[in-house]
Amino acid sequence: EGWGSGAHDFILPKYLRILRLLSGDVKLLEGGHESVIRSLNWKHCLGLYLWFCSSPHHPIAEALKSYDKAVEEGFASFPHPPYVKGVEGGSVVLPDGREVCAQRSNGPQDLLYRLLCLFTNRGYNMSSVLAPASSTPYMLDCRLSWHLHEALKGLGYPALSPGRSNKLHMSYAHQLATAGCVGWAAYIILFLIEGPDDPYLRERTLRELFARFAPSSAVVSDMKHYIHGGIANAVDTRDLLTPDELFCINELHIPRDWIEDAKALRARVDGESRTEMLHLLAGHRWIEAHTLLLHTLGPRCLLEGLHDELRAVLQVLKDASGTIATSWTMGGGVYYDYLDLLGREAFVAENQAVALRDLQQLDLLATSLASRLRVQSDEASSFLHRVATSEMARRVARCLMHSKREVRGCGSSADVADDT
Repeated sequence: EGWGSGAHDFILPKYLRILRLLSGDVKLLEGGHESVIRSLNWKHCLGLYLWFCSSPHHPIAEALKSYDKAVEEGFASFPHPPYVKGVEGGSVVLPDGREVCAQRSNGPQDLLYRLLCLFTNRGYNMSSVLAPASSTPYMLDCRLSWHLHEALKGLGYPALSPGRSNKLHMSYAHQLATAGCVGWAAYIILFLIEGPDDPYLRERTLRELFARFAPSSAVVSDMKHYIHGGIANAVDTRDLLTPDELFCINELHIPRDWIEDAKALRARVDGESRTEMLHLLAGHRWIEAHTLLLHTLGPRCLLEGLHDELRAVLQVLKDASGTIATSWTMGGGVYYDYLDLLGREAFVAENQAVALRDLQQLDLLATSLASRLRVQSDEASSFLHRVATSEMARRVARCLMHSKREVRGCGSSADVADDT
């Protein structure tokens, strides 16, 4: 009763503040010579309005409304987030160095305050609740925003629009990928909302993710180690995949072909043709694998004498020749038949008694190869390809001369035997 009769003039200011707080009369606290609640943080201010200005049966919205009014009139502290540091004179310093008034400010608001606003009003702007500035000084940090959005959506609160949701998903996925968590970035991308304008948004985004963050290619010295035959599981490249990539395949069930395509692209950039071939075969990219074999890998293996390694790749492509039927005969089929010719020639050289039928088959194969090599020589696209074609043509010509001579010799012997 003596507050207004000048009794406060006989009380020390610090004790007067304590008495005012203990009284719980928020209006008196606002109207004194020095606002006591102005020196408190926003949570304490809101607590005073919640405890002393509203009954237990009234909703929280009433206390929040009273607090907002006090903030507008300058009696209560503005709900700044925790990372905003206070300075003397009732001001605060933002992370960018700007100094603003602590009572009346257009700066960022605390996430907890915005959650209270959303709780009391489901129509509250969800974008402002999820703004990174409400919880962190780093405007590109979307970790809490993304998880909070999914939690609120699961509790039945209105979600962001598809466009804003996708923007949040993409921001968080990029943040994870740049931090080295490509597997979890792929998991976030699976939340993207596809629409009629872009029905393959997830696939396109995942392919871009794998291509952009593909690690350096492994160096493969022998492709036979990874080739086991059969089209369905012809190539086993699990040893060439990272834990993140295996997580995407085994746990997220992302098609393996998407990852193999990205790794084949990275191997091409790194100049690792063997690794690129393995990933192309594992991703069932038969046409691209056939082109790589014809112009780069085939000539290299042929000139280096790696016939077994080349034969293993050719066998996989031959089993899938239905996909590349139009180019197999004049492309990979030339290498395949050439290796077959070398095997037949070695068999004839090691055996003295060779049937006339075997010699005739060798002659027919050499004749067919000679005509196809003539066409391939005209279409050679690189120096390496031209050198390999010339080498094959030289060997086939020698084999053709030898086979014709042996066929004529066998024919003459057969005529003499018939006359006898």
